Amino acid sequence: MLWNLLLVALIAYFAWQVMVTLKTLRKDEPIFIISDEGIMNHTSSVDFGLIPWSEVEKIEMFSNNSSLNIGVLVTKRFSFQHSKDNKNASKVAQRNRQRNGFTFAIDGVSFKTKKLMEIFNKLKEYAQRNNQAIVLKDFDNKFSRRTKKEK
Repeated sequence: MLWNLLLVALIAYFAWQVMVTLKTLRKDEPIFIISDEGIMNHTSSVDFGLIPWSEVEKIEMFSNNSSLNIGVLVTKRFSFQHSKDNKNASKVAQRNRQRNGFTFAIDGVSFKTKKLMEIFNKLKEYAQRNNQAIVLKDFDNKFSRRTKKEK
């Protein structure tokens, strides 16, 4: 009986994930916009709206299990006024910040590594041009580097 219940719950969760993914794919808008005004992220189920460069503190490439991701940290004072649901966006941003140190992350599983690196490089370019106070951090994989002795 317990196994049947677990199986039903697992199938329901999988179906929900498929529906969320299909809904995201069917949107008639770019999933990520980088401009001189700021960043708009539509990869999340939460609409954060336009995040101006003046409110971005850090952009970092990091590893999460087996994939690379891009984390964006926004100032704590930012109110998400361009969001369709700024109260929910603020709550989710605060929760994300407590859990993983970022307001939102661009999941590398959704992109090939080359495309993710293009997005990261564009973010760095626009950040340097619009707010030089933003901390930019590339991924530093200490374990995959070979030392001079090993070569």
